[in-house]
Amino acid sequence: MTVSAQRLLQVGEVAELLGCSTRTVRRRIPTGELRAFRDGGPVRVSQDALAVFVRSRIAVPATPLTSRTASRRQSADSRLWD
Repeated sequence: MTVSAQRLLQVGEVAELLGCSTRTVRRRIPTGELRAFRDGGPVRVSQDALAVFVRSRIAVPATPLTSRTASRRQSADSRLWD
């Protein structure tokens, strides 16, 4: 699907979907972690770019989660956006 054929998200919408602040989303754009563009208006993020970003941030555990590893992973996930 091309960028023009898919829904383009504003920074606020991306932040809401990710559960973070707009400032956090804006910090990820100049680093190249999240691809975005400006077409004469507000910064926009394509759905594909958001999906790529989310997939790049997901860690797959090497071992099945136990309650101990789940709590460690949950604490690591809370630092994901810091």
